[in-house]
Amino acid sequence: MVRWSVAAFAAALLIAALITYLNTPRIPADSLEYWGTEVSPRPAPYLAEFKGRPVILTFIDPDCRDTCPMTAAALIGLQHPDLMLVGVNVNPDAEVKDLFGLERLPNWHFITGERVELEPVWRAYGVAALPGPGGKLEHTSGTFLIDREGMLRVYVNDPPRLGEILRKRLTEL
Repeated sequence: MVRWSVAAFAAALLIAALITYLNTPRIPADSLEYWGTEVSPRPAPYLAEFKGRPVILTFIDPDCRDTCPMTAAALIGLQHPDLMLVGVNVNPDAEVKDLFGLERLPNWHFITGERVELEPVWRAYGVAALPGPGGKLEHTSGTFLIDREGMLRVYVNDPPRLGEILRKRLTEL
């Protein structure tokens, strides 16, 4: 019974995220006005500041032990001149101690804030973050490649193949 409940919840979360994503207009990435607070001494960036550079935007839960570590490993393995990596927190209640090694990268920015501040960003990119079975947070895994002009080019929802897909697409920019 519990197995079916978990599967049904996961399917509903995936369907809701897919519907949201498909119904989200492809907007210039720099049109979002609020980014929250960066967890570092640097000021929180606006994506417009990165115009002229490719940006990989992803959504990370510091407490995740499922897809987020795979996403982080893929991002750490990417090499590309001028590439900026931006993560948005999907679990503002989590204590941010370690971000799977991403925090050691000089081109990594992690944005966090209160849920009310982050939800508009999640919605703009079709990301869902909901309490799942047992109170564990479930969220959409998805990573976006934003081109040098600030336009969304690629959405990847395949953490095991993320690095391979992004490496290929980065060569096209």
